[in-house]
Amino acid sequence: MKNFLLLIIFSGFVFCCSHAQDNPISLEFKPIIAKIAANELQVEWSSITENNINRYDIEVSGDGKSFTKIGNVLSKAEGGNSTSPLNYTFARSATGLLAGVTLFLLPILGFSANKARRNKTMFILAFVFIGAAALTGCRKSEVAKNETLYLRVGQVDNTNHILYSKIVKVQ
Repeated sequence: MKNFLLLIIFSGFVFCCSHAQDNPISLEFKPIIAKIAANELQVEWSSITENNINRYDIEVSGDGKSFTKIGNVLSKAEGGNSTSPLNYTFARSATGLLAGVTLFLLPILGFSANKARRNKTMFILAFVFIGAAALTGCRKSEVAKNETLYLRVGQVDNTNHILYSKIVKVQ
């Protein structure tokens, strides 16, 4: 099966097409707006057209490389197809977003650690300590001013193929 990916940026619009011989899907977005206001992550985007789309997955990252899904929005297109622009919004409390990403990654790191009993015990203690600190420490404000949060939107078709938007820095 031959695959290709084409990305065109023209006049503020991002056009991206992925083609697999069996099931082509396309990703066409206006620029994504992501910001934190009133302790809430707010994301806005518009699809230009939709072809066989089921939903949009919202993912965040503290480093712009390792992303964690924090929610999704179902396609507004009837049957997943639309030739007209559709506007979407997503909102979620910003409290603990980066802590949630970190806590999600800790068990993965633990499974790859040395299996010795002492290392497991240290990992469990560290996990409990960091988890408690994250849950209590992130209540003071939305996302600390010195923390950077990145976001991307995944367009998921009806066969669960995903194409991602350009990564944006949350303002």
